[in-house]
Amino acid sequence: MIKSLEYINIIILETMEKNEKIPILLQNSKINDYLSAQGLVRTHQGIKDIYRLPSGQLLILATDHVKTSGFILNALIPHRGEVITAMTHFWDMKIINCFCNHLIESRLEETEHANAAYDLKEIAYPGLPVERCLVVKDMASSLLNFKIAFTHQQAGTFLREPIFTPLAKNVGQQADFNSQIKAINKEDEARMAIRMLGKIYREAFAYAREAGLLIMETEFEIAFRPDGSMIVGEFLTINNSNFVLEKEWQKAAKRKRNPTPYVEEPLSEWSRNIITPFFDKKSKPIVGLYGLDPENSEHITFVHSLVIPSPVIKETEKRQKAIFKTLTGQSLGSYQREFMKK
Repeated sequence: MIKSLEYINIIILETMEKNEKIPILLQNSKINDYLSAQGLVRTHQGIKDIYRLPSGQLLILATDHVKTSGFILNALIPHRGEVITAMTHFWDMKIINCFCNHLIESRLEETEHANAAYDLKEIAYPGLPVERCLVVKDMASSLLNFKIAFTHQQAGTFLREPIFTPLAKNVGQQADFNSQIKAINKEDEARMAIRMLGKIYREAFAYAREAGLLIMETEFEIAFRPDGSMIVGEFLTINNSNFVLEKEWQKAAKRKRNPTPYVEEPLSEWSRNIITPFFDKKSKPIVGLYGLDPENSEHITFVHSLVIPSPVIKETEKRQKAIFKTLTGQSLGSYQREFMKK
């Protein structure tokens, strides 16, 4: 358990997120063209496309892009955006709804926890794919945005209590939590946020474990707003959490290793064996995408030129749907029809 904020490192987010580097042929889709034709301005492009609405709220479009080792790959995983959106809706119904979050609920739809994307489709944008869209509060205008991560594993050891852990490189600038929070006089609120997120993670972990899933790592985005309120961003999806089958964890634990996240395993296996034309600082050939730099233009061009084998794409699609069904007890299509008005 963390006893003092002095030992907590977080990632401080830039006020304006940089657009992620996407392969040229995947930079636009029919829905992007549709939203642009409706006069909406895309303010961020990447795994999630973000549009600013006339109301000042944001429209989040979950894409089918997939990322590994910091690179967005030159492939789409069918239904990935739908899985992410449905998972967000599921957790909102089950656990997150008792906390202040970034989601804005519908005023028109009677279905519990229906998102305001339904209202947009009914009133203004009939072509909006609500199964991939969420209307959310604007966290970028907040006084301070940051991410914290929890983990339940360490070198093949299962931790009884989740701990904070530094996030992956290239997410943002790592900074001392205390100095940032003191600067805006939010120390009490920060402690409350940590307790709240710890509770969310523990409840979600326990829920998933009953279904045979372990959420071994996750991260949360938090924002303090000028009016003193605090909101939580995307949570507990395959974008920001590592889902592991408990039986696979047990196998890995015997070898004192952390298991590869279930959904990402096919891509990880493929990417670690890629022979690249680059060399490391010791003049040794770099094998695998992990050794490349997502900010290096030559590395980006190389990765974007790679063709992901069809079996890898199909297996990743199969696994993300399997995780959703295991977690919710319903297939993606069944859940969407019952709760999301697809």
